[in-house]
Amino acid sequence: DMFAAFLQDRKLTKEEYTRKVMNEVKENFFGGSGSSFLKFFVKEEKLKEEDIQELLDMINQSND
Repeated sequence: DMFAAFLQDRKLTKEEYTRKVMNEVKENFFGGSGSSFLKFFVKEEKLKEEDIQELLDMINQSND
């Protein structure tokens, strides 16, 4: 598929490619704001309570 061909051509892992694309989305659509990016997905994806708790736990761990 096109995605696999892109990764092979660029020698990127899927994780590297995903990080690159998501950073571009954050910059281009959310003015570089991580909080605006996250708020959008929390609202639009209608996350379950346990998913929101997992995100909160990740945020709290990153602040330790």
